[in-house]
Amino acid sequence: MRGGGLLRIGFRKSFPYINPIIYIGMKLNKFLMAVAALAVVGCAEPKDKLGVQMGESTNVELSIEIPAIDTRAGATSSALGGLSNVDWSVYDLRYKVAVYQDEEVAFSDTFYAEEGYAGLTQSVSLTKGRDYELYVWADFVETQGVDLHYTTDNIRNISLKGSYAVNDESRDAYAYYGTFSTAEGAQSSVNAVLTRPFAKLRVVTTDADKLSFDKQIGSIVVSYIDGGVPSSYALVDGSLGTDTTVSDVEANVVAYADDAANECTLLTDYIFAPTTGQGAVKVSLTVKDTDGNVIYTIPTKELPVEKNKLTSGKGAALTGGTTLNISIDGTIGDGGTVNL
Repeated sequence: MRGGGLLRIGFRKSFPYINPIIYIGMKLNKFLMAVAALAVVGCAEPKDKLGVQMGESTNVELSIEIPAIDTRAGATSSALGGLSNVDWSVYDLRYKVAVYQDEEVAFSDTFYAEEGYAGLTQSVSLTKGRDYELYVWADFVETQGVDLHYTTDNIRNISLKGSYAVNDESRDAYAYYGTFSTAEGAQSSVNAVLTRPFAKLRVVTTDADKLSFDKQIGSIVVSYIDGGVPSSYALVDGSLGTDTTVSDVEANVVAYADDAANECTLLTDYIFAPTTGQGAVKVSLTVKDTDGNVIYTIPTKELPVEKNKLTSGKGAALTGGTTLNISIDGTIGDGGTVNL
């Protein structure tokens, strides 16, 4: 010690030496392990309130058919429907199919039978543990992808399209609505049997041979009085849209193979009908010869209509020998005749 100065003694803390490269590696390894753990948690399939893994799917087979009574082959007949009477070289049978779940479309597609009637079987992948609605509309079209007689953009509610047509068997169509589930234990297939949403009207005169030799029945002019005919049909409950006016619609008569020598089918028409019970339409019918001259006007008649039933009438409609009474026949295609 010199000059009375203070002695300063310093202390230095000692730490073990850690290689900086190893230290950084350890930290990085812990970070990567944490990220991997988060990834595992994030990838785990969450379950919904029904206990089903979200996104888990199952295949459901849809089997779609039209009753056999409507698909039988044979001579054309006004008592039968479009499948027996259309020209298959001109028309295809179109199936539009849609599956809904909670107002969302789970499946939608269109299929065609091009050379005669054929049913449809289609496998659809759907989410497990859900309730679904199935909608099917089957009709005739001339061009694939283009509506002909009915507007089908909204398959839940089908409406008439374009100018009204009578004496046209391609107006025939079929519909189906039903529900099904993909819950545990539910059936893996759905069988949908389609039915017509229409009544079919026909008027057959039995005195065509009483016309003078120089006259032949050529066409008819039809009007539906006091309201017209329903404009649309809702598949889910069969409710009908407001009436559309049908006035002075002219069409050529159609020769059916099963018409006898003295018979002529004057009118055929397909009209949306109530799901239960009967409705009614009032029709006025004028018959013309091949030159366009009026042969006879049948007084306005109120016709009963019933879903998938034939409103059929036969009688001496042209000469007025009998009163034209129209009655409900059996299911379209059942055969049988209501005499006037």
